[in-house]
Amino acid sequence: MDKEGGGNSSGGRQQSGKVTNISCPVCGESIEGLTKLNNHLDIDHGFDNGSPEVQKRNSKNPKTSKVQQIVKNHWQRPDSYGRAVCQECGSSSKKSNAFINCRKCGLIYCNLHCKNIIKLNTDAQYDPLHGKWYACCYRCFSERPGYNDYGSFVDKTSSFIGLRETKNEDKRLRLLQLENRLVRLVNGIASIHAKCKSSILMSFTMRNEASELERTVTPWRNDRGVLDCSVCFKPFGLTLWKHHCRLCGNIVCNRDETGCSSEISLQHLVNAAKDLPYQQKVSDLAEIDHSIRLCYKCIRSLYGERKFKKDLQKPKPQLLSLCESLESTSKLITDTISHMEKFMIRMDDSKIAEQIPKEEDMTESKKMRTKLLRSVAMYNSLARQVSRITPANPTEAKIKRSVQVASSTFINEKILSLKRVPGMIDDSPRTSSPIREPDKVKSTDLLFNNLTISEVKKYREELMVLKEQKFLVESMIEEAKKQRKFDEVATLSTNLNELSEQIATTQGNLGEQGFT
Repeated sequence: MDKEGGGNSSGGRQQSGKVTNISCPVCGESIEGLTKLNNHLDIDHGFDNGSPEVQKRNSKNPKTSKVQQIVKNHWQRPDSYGRAVCQECGSSSKKSNAFINCRKCGLIYCNLHCKNIIKLNTDAQYDPLHGKWYACCYRCFSERPGYNDYGSFVDKTSSFIGLRETKNEDKRLRLLQLENRLVRLVNGIASIHAKCKSSILMSFTMRNEASELERTVTPWRNDRGVLDCSVCFKPFGLTLWKHHCRLCGNIVCNRDETGCSSEISLQHLVNAAKDLPYQQKVSDLAEIDHSIRLCYKCIRSLYGERKFKKDLQKPKPQLLSLCESLESTSKLITDTISHMEKFMIRMDDSKIAEQIPKEEDMTESKKMRTKLLRSVAMYNSLARQVSRITPANPTEAKIKRSVQVASSTFINEKILSLKRVPGMIDDSPRTSSPIREPDKVKSTDLLFNNLTISEVKKYREELMVLKEQKFLVESMIEEAKKQRKFDEVATLSTNLNELSEQIATTQGNLGEQGFT
């Protein structure tokens, strides 16, 4: 009985083993039994590579490990000096562990811009089924087939366009209605004025007839049940009276603080909307002495777009023009400095290789320095013009203050650091000194040797600019202290300390040739 029972249980396990099929969680292949599944995961997918059994199997079959190596013949190599440059951010270094090749395209990237992973085969091609995980750049990661970084979406553009067109159409119809009412009101008042012009009681008669006309142009809302202003929603009272807008008929207040309604003369209304079809000429209508009360909403609807178009035709204020000029000049200086730094790196590489720089390179370097110095002089001139402008209103004063802070920061970051760029101190060649090879001229020789007249002049000009900027920053600090803007005081104090250091350095370079 025991043997027979044991045979039955063994047969049941064998039968259940034949029936059980397990799918691989990686590739989905159907495998019989857990043992074969574990072997499949360890061998085919590389799981448990650290176990001695797997290492032993891999050592017995060296051809398998060799096949798994990805191709490297398309990898980008560093330059002849061993310097590698990231294709994304442009950073360069000679350290081998600071950069990595994208396994897909082969270009060099820094570790920060090559941290995406993708499945590739041995030919460095995308293979999501049988490939292995490798590091790649974001471009290769995002350009793989089936990539979608925004998920599912539903295009609602047509619905929003329809809603916008409906709203704009209602706005245009409302504007057309207000314009027609204004034309009827102006024409009616003009006819009343012409009729009552010769009357003795002209003002009294005209006021009564104009009031009747205003009620016929637009229906006035009943004011008995209205308790709040339709614009500012303030409750009406003994000191806050109710008024009707002559174009929309709504009930508004006349508070000066909110400007919910205003009495505007007929002359100003007509001059601000000369394109409307009035029966009389605008010059004739301007002679009528009559005012019409309009609410804030009607004024904005009627004259907002017209005022905007009229302001576009006006010349820009001097402050805004100088701001645009400062912005364009600062971009030019930044671009020139970046090009000059790259050019100096190339010159340093030629010095390392013990090669004399070419005459074309020296000419190009001189042109860039001349262009940079002219841009710097223009920027300083524009900054001084901004400081001399008298603001017309508090908004312009705030803009002027912000521009002064920005220009001072730019000068501290860019312009005052130009003397650290090789060749910016001595721009003109010395006629009395003997000709030396370019690779043997040091920047310390230019700083500590006897100064020529041109050098003294340049140092003095730089010192004058620095002292002017220091005076400007000190005045801005005093203004910020008066207004209790201590966050700006801290920033300006840092800039003042940097300016003082630059002034001390320049005065030290001048020595006895300086001035106080």
